[in-house]
Amino acid sequence: MAGTLYVYLLGGMFALIFSNIAVWLYVAFFKLSQVEKHLSNCQLVENNRRIWGGGPFGRMYRLMQISSMLLFPKPIVKNGEADLEDIQNLPISLRRWVRIPFNVGLALSIYHVRAMGLGQICWLA
Repeated sequence: MAGTLYVYLLGGMFALIFSNIAVWLYVAFFKLSQVEKHLSNCQLVENNRRIWGGGPFGRMYRLMQISSMLLFPKPIVKNGEADLEDIQNLPISLRRWVRIPFNVGLALSIYHVRAMGLGQICWLA
């Protein structure tokens, strides 16, 4: 019984992983330019755009940087790499698009730890 539950948990986890990757790619290719327009006074955004370019890996990296900048704005503003006014004026709809993949990734991490715990229980049984 526990082994079957473990298989279902793993299947669900892999489905969530692939759907999260799809959401990351959608946001990186269709929403990132809009987000970067609103953060045009942020030096971090401009530098990352210039350095990492427009490939899939570069777009994903830029999206992760913006996500962390929205989550922890104070250190980046303190270093002078971002404008707090730009961050605060980012529309809520775009802010959600940036936060959704991050939040799903966090939930997946928690889900993964729980699945590993159940796997150990199944293995020892």
